Order: sequence, then structure tokens, then C-alpha cells
Amino acid sequence: MVVALISYKMLRSSLVIVTVTGLSMLPTYKPGDRVLVRRRRRPTRGEIIVVKRPGRGGDLRNGRARGIGFRFSGVSSDQWLIKRVAGIPGDIAPEGGAVPPGKLVLLGDNASVSLDSRQLGFFSSEHVLGTVWRRF
Repeated sequence: MVVALISYKMLRSSLVIVTVTGLSMLPTYKPGDRVLVRRRRRPTRGEIIVVKRPGRGGDLRNGRARGIGFRFSGVSSDQWLIKRVAGIPGDIAPEGGAVPPGKLVLLGDNASVSLDSRQLGFFSSEHVLGTVWRRF
């Protein structure tokens, strides 16, 4: 009985279910899709992650941003984004130079509506909630 309790706590602390609300990941994910996210996993190039949106004074370049991302129990959707990892530290950044340590280049699959590194610059790897593991 104790083993089951420990396993349940471990599962609850390492996995999060989120609901996609924006259009930025079409056609991969559409609004209403539910995905299972593994917490505290280092993202690699090509994976889809959930990340905290850069705020004013952070990596945000133009001083304003709309919240597009997903619904997470008790957390406003304008605080989180779901994006594909396009660059990790050491990779060549789209604007030239290398992706700095602790930073990521994140892009939405639907570029015409995606709020991502094209507008916001690098994202901090410290703000990654986790990696999308599977869709429900």
C-alpha cells in the first residue's frame, strides 16, 4: 500500500495535463487538444515544450505580448506557451551567432499567428514547465 502511495505522488509531481487553447501549434495541436507534459525534463531540439511566457524586462523585445498557449488549472493561459524547440545552447540562432547558455529558440508550427522567438527572442530554459509527452 505504501508503494502505491509513493508512485502516485511521483506521478502527480512529474506529469501535468494541459489543454491547448491557441492556434500557434496547428496542425500539430489544435484548440481543445489535451496533452500530457513531463515536468523537469531537459528539452532537446525538435521537441514540443510548455514554457512560461517572457515578461516585461525579460527576453521580451517589443514590450508587449498576447497570451496564446494553453489552459493550466489555476493559471492564466497568458502566462504559458506551447512551442517547438528550434534551437538549444550552442546552436546557430536564426539571426546569426550562437544560442547562449540557458536559452532556447522556440517556434510555433503555425508561424502566421505564433508568438515565439521570432518576436520575443530567446526564452529562458529555467522557465520550461516540461516536455509534451503525448496527446490524449
